Amino acid sequence: MKSSYLIALATAMTCGTLIAGAQNFNPKVEVTNTYEGKVMDVRKQDIPMNVPDTLLQFEYNVTYSVFDNPYKGSYEFKPYMIEMRPDAKPSDEKKLFLRAGAGYPLHPELDFVFTPASHKPFRLNVYDTFRGYYGGFGSFAPEDFREAGIGQFIWGKMDKSHQGYLFNNKFGLNGRYAMDKLCLDVDAGYRLIASSDTLQKRMFHAFEGSARLSPTVPFGAGAFYGAGFSLRYGADGSTDMPNASTAWIDIPDDECIVDPGRKRAQNETSATADASLGVLIGDRSKVVGDVDMKVVVDNHGVEATAFNVSVTPKYVFETGRASLSAGLKLSLLTGTDNAGLYSKDLYSHKSQFVYPDIRLDFNLVPDHLKIYAGVTGGDVINSYSSLMERNPYADAYFMTSALDFSSESYNFRAGFKGNAGSRFQFDLSTGYVCFKNGLMDAVTNVNADFNPLYCASYMYCDYTMFDVKASMLWKSPRMDVDAYAKYQMATLPEDVYGCFAPAPVVAGLSATYNWNRRVYAGISADVSGTRTGSVTTYVMNGDNILVPYQSGEMVTVPGYINLGVNFTYKINQKWSVWAKGGNLLNDAVQQYFMHCERGANFTLGFCWNI
Repeated sequence: MKSSYLIALATAMTCGTLIAGAQNFNPKVEVTNTYEGKVMDVRKQDIPMNVPDTLLQFEYNVTYSVFDNPYKGSYEFKPYMIEMRPDAKPSDEKKLFLRAGAGYPLHPELDFVFTPASHKPFRLNVYDTFRGYYGGFGSFAPEDFREAGIGQFIWGKMDKSHQGYLFNNKFGLNGRYAMDKLCLDVDAGYRLIASSDTLQKRMFHAFEGSARLSPTVPFGAGAFYGAGFSLRYGADGSTDMPNASTAWIDIPDDECIVDPGRKRAQNETSATADASLGVLIGDRSKVVGDVDMKVVVDNHGVEATAFNVSVTPKYVFETGRASLSAGLKLSLLTGTDNAGLYSKDLYSHKSQFVYPDIRLDFNLVPDHLKIYAGVTGGDVINSYSSLMERNPYADAYFMTSALDFSSESYNFRAGFKGNAGSRFQFDLSTGYVCFKNGLMDAVTNVNADFNPLYCASYMYCDYTMFDVKASMLWKSPRMDVDAYAKYQMATLPEDVYGCFAPAPVVAGLSATYNWNRRVYAGISADVSGTRTGSVTTYVMNGDNILVPYQSGEMVTVPGYINLGVNFTYKINQKWSVWAKGGNLLNDAVQQYFMHCERGANFTLGFCWNI
């Protein structure tokens, strides 16, 4: 009897389920990712790669602004501009983070973030970041020039008169207003870059602001979008050889292009805008369209205007283990040049108009090993401010001649990344890039006399680059290790002179050991190989136009090893003290090409976090 009752009950439940399934209900649930940044980057989320930073112990995010540029040469990191922003955690309590220090030679550092009491949906941050240096600079001088014209630049002895400074500061406000489906991020700030040495004294001011609107959840019936806008106005004032009376190189009569004491000025206004629109097609497919625009207007010194607009339609297909994004970038360049100072017209490079935009990711071992490959391309406007930020010591007179477009005809990259457990992560890749009118570092002799005067500058040429990169991260309760190495080989045309290929080898290592998360001790090393190139001498012709007078002096700029140590003692949850030392080997460390601070340096400081 009991068995018959159970069978009848099971039959009734089965029938009920079938009847319910026949009703007009759709129990389908869609789960999508929330896109961060530009929607053009739509793809499956990468395997998480934790980036260690000593500030993580204070629960603050740090973004290093390195003015990323595909034509930056061998320099991967410039520590003079750091933007710090606290985590987006709504709270009724005020938050304050202050990190400050100074040392010998004078290396003042300041990081400040203040978050007033924030309430959903609004949050505001006030921040300031300052990096500086004041002291002597090592000079480069050629030696051992033989009949073959082959020599090398050596790190010359420092004259006491060869003093200078570099101060870089950014102050600003950023805020976020989070709505149900949209999020608005705004930022407004002031940037100052002041530099001085025997060749040039500079003061650059810039006011900049940006706004970005992005979705927090999928918008509408399978559609999503995002948009951003930024505006910057910058003014640069420089003086040629401000310390000419005490210069370590004699000033010739009238054959030196630079004029001791001459003042120059350059203003620049730039604006960028981007927008993305995507539509979901079924469960696995998307159609995405991105539009990017940038306009740069230079005046007061060099009169020039540049404009670039690109449209990138692409199709995205995703499965459980693979993601494919395939599209084309259509790019248009145009520009005008009213300067007439140089033998080469500014903004003269023409775009190839159509560039590839393809990316493939495949999870070979889900959550542990991913292989990827892709090919992209596009155009870049080399604005005056971007060149100056790349090297504040580059001569302003020749910097303006570098105002032009650059293009990547194609940039192919393939590799694999993954992790072994929760502690070890790695990434190994190789790439091949074809540059058209690519921006490269250069050395210019501004004095046609027998007593040369050299300065850092820029040049353009078509070239290809092959590279292999490897990076790894080890993170454990006691030890954190972050390391990378890169081999790169640039192939330049035989008739190109005056520019320097990137260093063939660059590498870096950072290792930190902690005792009970209270005492931290670490070591770091950055390595850059020898760079080879040639020196160009410019003179004014009869029409007052700068033309190359002599090229082809093949020289080398020495590589370097920057060895450093660091120490932090956490007194309590609010206070800590720290110390660090850099360039302990007293090498020719070039944070900016052909310019290096003298000797080892030591810095002491404190940190306050409430």
